[in-house]
Amino acid sequence: MHCKVHHCISQELVAQRHAEPPADKCKCRKYISLERAKEMVRNQEAKWCVTKRTPGTIMIDCRICHGDPKLGCRNCDLCQGTGSIKANDFVEEYSFDIVLVSRTSVDPKEKKYRPALSMKTPRVPTIEAPHIIRAYVPDEAREIVEVAETGGRWVRKYTHARTTPQAAQAARDRIEEYGRLILDARMYAGIDRVPMIGVEPADNPDTGEGRRYDYGRGV
Repeated sequence: MHCKVHHCISQELVAQRHAEPPADKCKCRKYISLERAKEMVRNQEAKWCVTKRTPGTIMIDCRICHGDPKLGCRNCDLCQGTGSIKANDFVEEYSFDIVLVSRTSVDPKEKKYRPALSMKTPRVPTIEAPHIIRAYVPDEAREIVEVAETGGRWVRKYTHARTTPQAAQAARDRIEEYGRLILDARMYAGIDRVPMIGVEPADNPDTGEGRRYDYGRGV
């Protein structure tokens, strides 16, 4: 069985309970095995996608004794010695898809919410302006542009470090690899790599098909 891996904002908001399921349709197309998905959830690298959320009650650790005999859970008035209490929460139903997250928002040691640990969807590497400048713009050209933009004052806005040939080649390799990944994602879909580009039909002037005769038809 294969599971879809989501990294979209809609599934992230549902996982963080900032939005209600079902999540909006997305263009996430990566698939992994069910065993790999379970492993990522156990390692807190991902969460199961929520398909339905309804109000309900769950059992949680007692806020006073935390179910610890050393803290006197047998004599606790809040949980009556059981170590757990009922709390209002949401009962969620899940699918076999997962959404990537960086970490949970609860400290497992202190068992309380910490905003600094709130989960975030990991962002994939992309191409930014510094990569393009480093790859294709010489240092001399950047210095001329900087002097012109600052009215003759050289503040080293872009030239704080000169580009070495190795760094320029690494930036070019990054751009080329990113382009190949985009082409691959457009050509194939899913873990079985189903081709997304069909075979071009043969030229047929009667049906208006083929490269020579398909000029587009009005709807």
